Amino acid sequence: MINNIENQRGFTILSALLSTDRNDASVDIANSISDIDIHEHLDKPYLTANIVLLDTHALLQQINLQGIEKLDLKLETLNKNIIEKTFRITKILKSVRGDDRSEVIALHAVEDHAYVSNAINVNKAYTGTPASMITKIATDHLGKAVDITDDTFQGNMKVIIPNMNPIEAIKWLQQRATNRDGLPYYIYSVLADNNLHFRHLGSLLQQPPSNPNNPFVYSQAAAQDTTSNNKYFVIESYKHENAENLFELIGNGHVGARYNFINLSEGFERHVDFDVKEDVFDVLKDKNYLQNNQNNYNYPVNAKISGTDLNKRKSKVISRVTASNLYSGFGDFKSYSEEIKASDYKKQICGEAIRHHMTKSAITIGVNGSPFLMNGANLTIGTVIRLKFFDSNVNANGQRANFIDTKKSGDYIIHATKHSFKIEKYDLNMVCTKIADYTGENL
Repeated sequence: MINNIENQRGFTILSALLSTDRNDASVDIANSISDIDIHEHLDKPYLTANIVLLDTHALLQQINLQGIEKLDLKLETLNKNIIEKTFRITKILKSVRGDDRSEVIALHAVEDHAYVSNAINVNKAYTGTPASMITKIATDHLGKAVDITDDTFQGNMKVIIPNMNPIEAIKWLQQRATNRDGLPYYIYSVLADNNLHFRHLGSLLQQPPSNPNNPFVYSQAAAQDTTSNNKYFVIESYKHENAENLFELIGNGHVGARYNFINLSEGFERHVDFDVKEDVFDVLKDKNYLQNNQNNYNYPVNAKISGTDLNKRKSKVISRVTASNLYSGFGDFKSYSEEIKASDYKKQICGEAIRHHMTKSAITIGVNGSPFLMNGANLTIGTVIRLKFFDSNVNANGQRANFIDTKKSGDYIIHATKHSFKIEKYDLNMVCTKIADYTGENL
């Protein structure tokens, strides 16, 4: 169906081969597909997809679909870049008869290695850094290479994976990892290539935006301005909802808290006080993770409760059990929860807190997806994009002054996407997050 339409949308489905290991049956459903939504997410090391097709030839009956079948998808962009991904069907979302000769079927699928992971139990000991252990698990069990920016602060550890599947084990290790400044790691899969990506937040924040001179702008007038030296891309829609929930962050101990680390093996307790301004945001600024013109923290620095700075209040007391020297005499290894100094334990706390503050001011935009798949490189999740919004200020003549909305504008990390390949066009919805606002008009 999609292939029979002139390719004005920026893509062509070359093939969509549905097959099964149970027998030699296979069928190319490319011409029957009306919609494909492919989802990427920084917190998921795999893609998910929803596929809608019009079945007029009993295709699913031919393949005897049971919820394990492979879907080998091959897409071509306008500049002839080829994207190939293998999914597995997990379930039929919906099946509706239009008449006696046709049926509309909606399928859900996950990237192949996620389905494979679901059938494997990992219960063994691993040694090494979180990065090296993640790489070994991904390679040995999932056949996936892992792109790594640098190694983790935590150093060598020895852990026993407690009856998890490979992806659960990878996520368990990833949640333990930070860089030397306490910034968390993400592990994710992208549409543009077939590797997993393991990167810390600092490396994401320090990237230049992919479109510094061509921001996405929510303004038809600016987008159509032919006198400007800059060319704007149009934000077709945006949502800014369920945002700025500082109340929840306070309640969960991500603003100010006391953490007690109880060491059962040696019988002592470490107290670690957490202050989000000093331990997270000031570190981001001092270590140059924030741009000079984007250092207005995503946190109300001067906010007070009963005369005391909010970040100085211990709104939560959180206790955690740890152990030390479990492997003394067997090599220089720490256990999963072990650290040497109180300041090292604080890195775990900072990593957890900043992950939540990153999504506090999320905004979702809808744009034309074609530019994001043109050159074969990943331009979506984990990359930086520049957005430009104008404020609602008007002058005495009732005309808008076109001042920058510094709250919404800025350089964002793309946190999640939905690639919507439809008969009519290719849309891309992106959840964009940032850790600080711009402080001026220089955008």
